[in-house]
Amino acid sequence: MSNFSKIPSPAGLASGSLRYLTLSCPDSLLFRRWVHLYAQRFPFYERSPVASIAAGLLEGELFIEGLCFRSEVDRHWDWASFVCYETYPTGTLLAYLATHPDFEGRGLARQLVQGLVEQRLSHQQPYFWLEAEPKLWGFYRSQGFFQLPFTYYIPRFFGEGVVKMGLFVKSLRDVIERSTVYEMVQTLYLQSYDLAEDDPRIEKGLAEVFSLPKQIDIPEMARIREQNG
Repeated sequence: MSNFSKIPSPAGLASGSLRYLTLSCPDSLLFRRWVHLYAQRFPFYERSPVASIAAGLLEGELFIEGLCFRSEVDRHWDWASFVCYETYPTGTLLAYLATHPDFEGRGLARQLVQGLVEQRLSHQQPYFWLEAEPKLWGFYRSQGFFQLPFTYYIPRFFGEGVVKMGLFVKSLRDVIERSTVYEMVQTLYLQSYDLAEDDPRIEKGLAEVFSLPKQIDIPEMARIREQNG
């Protein structure tokens, strides 16, 4: 990861440096403070149940890490910015990315995403996925992610509705198979969103995947390969 030691804290915070920490224990103050920021930054219908996240941490299926600062109040660590990601057969999914309001505008989220992509993307794990609401599409495109060209909705965690999102991918390959996208979307619906197999939202979502061609070009990787000869 990059060296963040020279990033200053905002006024009123005790430490002038940030430390990169990995959260491993849900039974900790650091986890409770993560839950507070998580609830603050995401609407309830986009939030996976905290119990599910805690179980994922313990089972090694979900990971939370990021930049922390020393609280001026009690000198314990708190979150300046974090990434929460999951691992799947088709690669890594960036599940959540958030920054403490006092640290916004410093490029922390951008650096965390870049560092995580460098760490996780490999020929063995050639796809890095994320879901993003429309207001964030420009940000992820600027980071070199490709938005898959189909209508994508995620199920609400509470209730029966759906929320419009975009499904983005970054890859070491310049082509992605429709079958790979299908597998990822199906896995997200069944595992991440815990939908029953007969939930009509699965059938509707997978039907949208079939609107894609069998092979989808990933323009960014194709352009990079052309530049490199």
